[in-house]
Amino acid sequence: MKNIYEFEMPPALKDFLIYMQTIKGKSQNTVKVYFYDLRLFFRFMKVYRNLVNKDTDFESISIADIDNDFIKSITLSDLYAFMSFVSNERDNSSYARARKVAALKSFFKYHTI
Repeated sequence: MKNIYEFEMPPALKDFLIYMQTIKGKSQNTVKVYFYDLRLFFRFMKVYRNLVNKDTDFESISIADIDNDFIKSITLSDLYAFMSFVSNERDNSSYARARKVAALKSFFKYHTI
């Protein structure tokens, strides 16, 4: 299995994951699932905002071009839409949704530092 830092990701996400592991002391597994949850969120946002062709395979959407302006433009309504998406389209359990909320809260709290 690839180290998560080998995946293509925006600098803001990589910085956050390193912070979570080294400063916050989160386990490697927690950091990995935060990466997967946040990658899913940014892929969703690109689809939600019509930034990718509708025929593009969801799992192949690159998030490398996500920048600070894009992150700052995300609203609470976007987060609600994402939670609806993972609940209805991805059939996530309440546990999986709670983990996604935790990942998003931590990321946006970190990003406003």
